[in-house]
Amino acid sequence: RESLRTLGMVHFDLATCHKMGRFSNDQTPDLESALFHLKKAASCGHNQALLTLAYIHLQLPHQEFSEISVEATPANECIGMEYLVQAAEEGVAAAMVRVAKAYETGEGLGKAVEGDPNFLTTQRHQDWREAARWYSRALETATDEGSETQTPEQARDPDYTILARLAELYRGGGHGLERDSQKAGDLYTQAAEAAMAAMKGKLANKFYMLAEEAWAEAPDDG
Repeated sequence: RESLRTLGMVHFDLATCHKMGRFSNDQTPDLESALFHLKKAASCGHNQALLTLAYIHLQLPHQEFSEISVEATPANECIGMEYLVQAAEEGVAAAMVRVAKAYETGEGLGKAVEGDPNFLTTQRHQDWREAARWYSRALETATDEGSETQTPEQARDPDYTILARLAELYRGGGHGLERDSQKAGDLYTQAAEAAMAAMKGKLANKFYMLAEEAWAEAPDDG
């Protein structure tokens, strides 16, 4: 596992060098080679390579390797989502939140393209239970917020935002998730406490009010 991780770092560094034209006499970037080594790094489970390739294929803004782009097609959207899920499974909190949002909204999950040789994902559909699972995992994952090595793509939503999204899912229920107003109220309270800790007083008050409303709905559940 460690040797694979090291190999991934080597390929990512090679991708960076090719992007900067380090291997050409006139320093002309070799983006094709850069993309090749990015994919090799991703196959080794390199977090940043997985996240970067996800953003490239999903047409999302990204700072690193911004010179590389692919055509916006359903097949590439599928590939992008697959990379995003892999990044989430590798423990990248930002990827977890994006996967959760995709399952929440049903957008960006990728659609099967029959007969397309590049299609490599299973079908996914709007699923609030999966959304709740990924939001919860993101909350449990430590981030390097404020770290000098963290890129904008690696930054995830603050805890109070994720907790409020979770609360809204449980308050409404649907798409495979059972309604639980009591849990929604508890989550809104946690969101309020996190907002207070982040010096977001007005937002905290809003979450406290939503918690009271959710708890009031609890007897109607079921």
